[in-house]
Amino acid sequence: MTLSIPLTLVMATCTAPCESDTPSPRDRSLDDLCTASRDQLQALVDAFRSEPITPARTQQFEHDVQNALRGLGRHVVQYTYNHVEPAAIAEQPRHAQFACERYTRVGAKTPQNVWTVFGQLVVRRIGYRPSQAGEPMLFPLAHRLGLIHGASPALAARACQFLAEAGSNQQRVLARLRTDHGVGWGVKKLRQVSRAVSDEMAEYRHDAQVDQLVAWLVAAGASTGRHKPVVCVGRDGITLRLRMTRGSLYEVASTGTVSVYDRRGTRLGTVYLAYAPASGQPAMRGALTAIIRDVLTRWEGPLPRWCYVTDAGDNETGYYDDVLKGMTHPRTQQVLEWVRVVDYYHASERVWTLANVLFGGDRGPWGGRRRC
Repeated sequence: MTLSIPLTLVMATCTAPCESDTPSPRDRSLDDLCTASRDQLQALVDAFRSEPITPARTQQFEHDVQNALRGLGRHVVQYTYNHVEPAAIAEQPRHAQFACERYTRVGAKTPQNVWTVFGQLVVRRIGYRPSQAGEPMLFPLAHRLGLIHGASPALAARACQFLAEAGSNQQRVLARLRTDHGVGWGVKKLRQVSRAVSDEMAEYRHDAQVDQLVAWLVAAGASTGRHKPVVCVGRDGITLRLRMTRGSLYEVASTGTVSVYDRRGTRLGTVYLAYAPASGQPAMRGALTAIIRDVLTRWEGPLPRWCYVTDAGDNETGYYDDVLKGMTHPRTQQVLEWVRVVDYYHASERVWTLANVLFGGDRGPWGGRRRC
């Protein structure tokens, strides 16, 4: 962490007892931790006011206060987590039963690195050794705190939110975690946490998305305007290179969207699906179809206009021909009418590609004749 000159001086001029006399943050009382942080903040305020105030010093002052407050939060959280379990190990049950397995308490607490929204800290917790060899130890505190590969639930949520916003740019996510939360993760840790969160949410994602789409349909039906509400289903994909032992394989990762538009054509919201490359994209096909059918089943108002927007690729066209074209309403058993829309950008791009093949690279004369 980079510190400004005022903050460095504040930390350097504070009374520094010898290391043997300095209790670790987890051994100090909460009042002591808060008092030390208050003194540090007061020193920052005094240092800022003691010299002419400029925009540059104002900016640095806020950064210093932010770092100090993050440090306070880290100490408070570390103190709290380390005092959840009793200090005396003997006060904990000697044996524990978990997942049909018997565990026995070990004789000493062991440390674990924990990453929080305030940075990295150390939690000492009581462990239980399994009776079966080869099974991992059980740490009840980690389960109670909801740690995900050492990350607190709050930090795991933030990391996944950053990843969703940044797309495939993992380095940007890691840089933001360092800047905003003082967490120095690598790509491996980020992937571990994001995969675990995704797996945990997968069980609830479908129902939550259907609930949200129905809520948007209610709002769309209550809106004013001259158009029917629209449910727009979209599919697309991106070709990815998968490295293999000998050579490479190219597969298409799939994405799907379901959006709701009100009577004025305003998009109220979109739910998203995404799946790793797979031949025929069965996971995407099944998940998207389930959302459409469940929305139709639960929606009891006037039927909105259903649209299907794609770039007319092979998988997207196959899905329309095999699934949507003959889909019936789950309750009325009537065939559902679809308005099929081909993305103009992709359609025109393919026309120009075909023109290049047929007439060469000089597009001007050919394009002019086609526009006449």
